[in-house]
Amino acid sequence: MSFYKLWFLTGFVLQLVPAFAQEKQDKEYWFWASQGDSAMFANNPQLANQFFYKAFAIRSPYNHHLYGMAGNFASLHQIDSSFKYLHLAVEGGFKNLNNIENFEVFDLLHPDPRWNRLLEPLRQERAARLKAEGVNIEIYRTLTEAEKAEQRLRHQTRSPKYTTAQKDSISQVLMKVDQTNLANLKTIVQQYGWPTPKLAGKEGANAAFLIVQHADHDVAFQKTCLALMKKHLKEEWMNKSDYAYLVDRTRVNEGKKQVYGTQMGPNSQPFPIENAGQVDERRRQMGMGPLADYVKLFSPQK
Repeated sequence: MSFYKLWFLTGFVLQLVPAFAQEKQDKEYWFWASQGDSAMFANNPQLANQFFYKAFAIRSPYNHHLYGMAGNFASLHQIDSSFKYLHLAVEGGFKNLNNIENFEVFDLLHPDPRWNRLLEPLRQERAARLKAEGVNIEIYRTLTEAEKAEQRLRHQTRSPKYTTAQKDSISQVLMKVDQTNLANLKTIVQQYGWPTPKLAGKEGANAAFLIVQHADHDVAFQKTCLALMKKHLKEEWMNKSDYAYLVDRTRVNEGKKQVYGTQMGPNSQPFPIENAGQVDERRRQMGMGPLADYVKLFSPQK
């Protein structure tokens, strides 16, 4: 083999080595981070943090995993550690202020002066953004306040710190809140169509999806919204996975097979899926990961 061929091949291999190493590193990171996500979903914050620590030892963490760590520490009443990781998440680019403000587990952080110090720059940034984008502030507030109320109650119905009797009582309140939220969303949709980020801000648009997703007693309205959302599928702001979730929700509500496998049954397995062998390809087209990875999120953690 000539020197130049050897030089070329050596250079080519040396270029591949970092790429292979990076790919291996990413896979190891996501393996442990996914375990952490699953443990969080199973309300086991201590185990979740153990998995996240292993992921963070492999490579720099993603900001949403730092945010998850902050929530886990808050659940464990470790306030200083919660602030540490929340600060790192915000520094790393986690800008979902509504999510931070509405997450019930952070309630015990609110009286601490560090809470407002950390969030005030984000609040100013949000106000400036909404003004610059020409968002309808009344609609924005209606939808985001609706999301805040229903998500908090919905979280409480799943929280282990409430008794069965308390959860039944919370569910009754949630039912009334859902009805009010749905009535408000119907008024908005009748007047403006599907709430886009330009109309309601990206947080308001996301809240609208959550409201209709939980309107299982009004499948006709769910299907109306589905048709409206479909018109926006090719637009950059549209979250295709939201559309996929609502497609499956309406089909399951009508006793039909779902398309994307997003709706889980009581046995922590998806409800029946149409043409199940092609489900991962359909999920990929909607920007979603493999079904097997999604199902793992619902698997009990030991």
